[in-house]
Amino acid sequence: MGSIKEQMFHVIDNNFSPSQDKRNDKFDNNMEKEKVYRFSERNNLRQIVMELAQYCKVIYDVKQVKDITYGRVRNFMKDKANTCNQNTLDNISSRLSKIGKLVNQTYKSCDVDWSFIKVRSMVGEEKSRDISMNREDFNKLISYAKESNLTSRAILGVEFAGAFGLRVSEVCKLEVRDIDLNNMSLHIIFIKVRVD
Repeated sequence: MGSIKEQMFHVIDNNFSPSQDKRNDKFDNNMEKEKVYRFSERNNLRQIVMELAQYCKVIYDVKQVKDITYGRVRNFMKDKANTCNQNTLDNISSRLSKIGKLVNQTYKSCDVDWSFIKVRSMVGEEKSRDISMNREDFNKLISYAKESNLTSRAILGVEFAGAFGLRVSEVCKLEVRDIDLNNMSLHIIFIKVRVD
């Protein structure tokens, strides 16, 4: 058996069904088992289990997933409350609940319960994405990158984001054909999603 992180990655990957459609499973009443349907969900779950595994390894010297108790997960959440806003904590709590179900589904000898772990944020309600970087901090970031001779292409993406007010997803989708040097223009496709 591998490390806690490897055990939990196995749990997530064992229940990963990207070729299946959640709506069809609901329609067909095929929801008796927890599944991970999307790559983004898989990545989010993997991120949380990496953090939880590291926490449990360092603080409690835990070697197996079955030894991660409700109390230990609650303490992990209390630790996260020092740096995360309430919305983020609620998302983490929801993901941990799902991971607990996946653990029990994958390892039949496990009987973990990580559901409904709620803690209050110590940093407030403001969402990080609602806080914009000011121009002075942006200039410091770019100056540091240039002075340190960093060669990552991500720096160019940061410069594009700062110059044109782009979101990360918009920078990632930029292609050479979107840049028109003759007319000094940039072609951006904004996708609006309506949620009812």
